[in-house]
Amino acid sequence: SRWASVLRAAGAAATLMITDRVAGERAFLELVSTNPDDGMVPLRRAEAYERLGLLSEAAADYQRAEQLLPFPTRKAEARAGLSRVGAGHQRGRDR
Repeated sequence: SRWASVLRAAGAAATLMITDRVAGERAFLELVSTNPDDGMVPLRRAEAYERLGLLSEAAADYQRAEQLLPFPTRKAEARAGLSRVGAGHQRGRDR
């Protein structure tokens, strides 16, 4: 199915990003452009950013994922990720 193929591609892009950030980001840009409404793409990219210690980027993608994901369990994953990367990123936006 299309959903399964996007999920696999997002997982592969996340794995790539850990070893080659530029190539991984390029893969995610392509996924975002072809699947702009699929919340799994920003969710997996957020996880990769988090592993790389890029917390502002991770926070932005976790927020986007939460908006797009239709399933409560996936939304909860995005909220948990946002909580892990730090509430400071949210507070900074509210000022």
